[in-house]
Amino acid sequence: MPSFPTTDEPAELLGTLIEALPDAIFFKDGAGRWRVVNAAGLRLFHLAGQPWEGRTDRELGRMYPALADAFDTCHRDDEAAWAQRARYDTLEYISDPDTGETHAFEVTKVPLFHANGERRGLVIIGRDITARKRMEEIELRQRANLRRLSEIAALSHLPLAEQFKQALALGAAHLGLEFGIVSHIEGDTYHIVSQVSPPNTLGDGQTFPFGLTYCSMTIEKDDVLAIEDMGKSRHMGHPCYQTFQLEAYIGAPLRVDGAIYGTVNFSSPQPYRRRFDEGDREFVQLLSRWAESALERSRVERQLIESELRLRTIIENEPECVKMLADDGTLLQMNRAGLDMLDADSPEQVIGKTVADIVMPEYRHRFKTLIKQVFEGRPGHLEFEICSLKGVHRWLETKAVPLIDSQGDVISLLGVTRDISERRQAEIALRESEKRFRDTLEHAPIGMSITSLEGRILLANHALCRILGHEKDVLEKMSFQDFTLPEDLESASANLRRVLVEEVDSCRMETRYRHADGHTVWTQLTVSLLRDNLGTPLNFIAQIEDISDRKRDQEQIHRLAYYDTLTDLPNRRLLIDRFNQALTQAKRFRRSLAVLFLDLDHFKSINDQLGHDIGDELLKVVAARLCACVRTVDTVSRQGGDEFIVILTEIHHPRDAELVAGKILDSLAQPIVVADQRLHITTSIGIAMLPVDGTEDARELMKKADMAMYAAKEAGRNQYRFCCCPIGYTSTRCIDSA
Repeated sequence: MPSFPTTDEPAELLGTLIEALPDAIFFKDGAGRWRVVNAAGLRLFHLAGQPWEGRTDRELGRMYPALADAFDTCHRDDEAAWAQRARYDTLEYISDPDTGETHAFEVTKVPLFHANGERRGLVIIGRDITARKRMEEIELRQRANLRRLSEIAALSHLPLAEQFKQALALGAAHLGLEFGIVSHIEGDTYHIVSQVSPPNTLGDGQTFPFGLTYCSMTIEKDDVLAIEDMGKSRHMGHPCYQTFQLEAYIGAPLRVDGAIYGTVNFSSPQPYRRRFDEGDREFVQLLSRWAESALERSRVERQLIESELRLRTIIENEPECVKMLADDGTLLQMNRAGLDMLDADSPEQVIGKTVADIVMPEYRHRFKTLIKQVFEGRPGHLEFEICSLKGVHRWLETKAVPLIDSQGDVISLLGVTRDISERRQAEIALRESEKRFRDTLEHAPIGMSITSLEGRILLANHALCRILGHEKDVLEKMSFQDFTLPEDLESASANLRRVLVEEVDSCRMETRYRHADGHTVWTQLTVSLLRDNLGTPLNFIAQIEDISDRKRDQEQIHRLAYYDTLTDLPNRRLLIDRFNQALTQAKRFRRSLAVLFLDLDHFKSINDQLGHDIGDELLKVVAARLCACVRTVDTVSRQGGDEFIVILTEIHHPRDAELVAGKILDSLAQPIVVADQRLHITTSIGIAMLPVDGTEDARELMKKADMAMYAAKEAGRNQYRFCCCPIGYTSTRCIDSA
């Protein structure tokens, strides 16, 4: 906070108040040097944390060139206040160098003088009135908008083309833009209906590709589009800008009968002088609505003139039957398509006859009821079967409305009828196809279902009920999420999303479901998407095959291939695989590892004396104790007989391997009780290290550990030995560390 000179508590409170005010407050000494500025003033000139104190406006202007004009204006107005020797009020404008936005400030400057008339200081208060000035400008423009719109509304007595021409001229002058256009869009073509523009630029009736106009963005937005400086906007890559270099644009869509007709728009090759505001947008929006009304009035006038001719033309050329009936059902009028539908060679064969006579008997009552309903003033609809004048059976669909005179009385029935025989046949075929599909689904040997896009089961066959253990009526109230295992749900949902967004036509996955009795069912799920004729997704079709037995067989085969059947430890094949992975990690991250080769001492005598069953049980206990002596990241493997190998990964020192070997010796030294036999067993352990023992080959390291194990045997058993090998080692030179 700037330091305000205070001599007592009231002065200190005054300084705090000034600091908290939103107005910018400054105090300059008689030489124009800045002495006191509150926080709002520092923010205004971007001087917070800068060396401003004791400097003049011109010095600050040289230090901060981006604000040089603002400092120069301050100095000039300061001098005017000194010269006036009284309160001096002025309006100053300051542009923010960061945003480029100009702010208006209402500034009051009060000069202070010593008793001898010399300058003492200058108190300056600046209030930001930008918002107020903008509101005043907006109010002025809104009043101008109303005047211009009133002038435009008074043009309705003129022909439409002249109305548009004068309205565009008024709008362009009001907005200060050179070009004004009423356009009509047909497909990919942009037609200029009416325009005002500089000479030799545009003409009425001229066309452009729709995508080459800013109006393409207006129609896409379906609202007023206003851009002051296209070259600085995100639309600068638009083809219109690249081709015509129009910088300023404001336009609104035109709708007739609810459909897009075109646009009303104004533009200029120069950036707009200010930002388009709500008043500008509202002006163009109201002008667009006036143009819509003018177009609608013109359209109605043309329709009234052409209605009778159009009606005759439509009725006669309509590909569907158009007819008029009296209240007793006699035919008053019918077009050519209707005569063909009844197999009539001429109108005289049917005009004045009762139409109900050719309606099949089972539909005649409903047909007469429809006629009665229409003459009571209510539209109606009916599908029925006829037998034509030549004996051809056809299915027809008719929509009938009352034809009302100027007094509001129904004078006849107006009906439009189409031949729906093909559709009826297709519906019958579809029903038969649906029945075949349902029968196929119901009796399929694998589980099948139709589900909603959210996974809710709409239809399930008996095979799926059997797989999941639910009754059909229960299952068809469930969703797949209800019985899919949580750990499989996310991947299954992701696959369904891929099908839904057409990344793939179908997907196949293995997933697990929870059976009604709680056990897990492994399934192979195949899902495809059912779409309607327009390609809109309707439902998922799922095929579910129970592969639990196959998964169990695969798991059993895997265990037989990679695990020892007696101890359930990794066998030699899995050991080599894990060993190679451990070597790769050790080399990549420059770590050490150890291989321990174990052979039980005098195990053969236990086998010979107590039998192989006792020996097998003993090996199982040894395997369990070995696993308890190592970490989960380490590997314990049985190589066959009474030989075991332990891989210790991520060790830091040979001492780590020595500690594990010691734990193993201590663990196996504890008595083992098998079938009431109290057995004592020991083991000899050989240890090889990477990188100490000079090889990165798994089998070579195991061979070295094996030889170190034999050294432990020869040294008296129940101990461990390291294999320490110098560079250039060959397997015949393994030496005992002891």
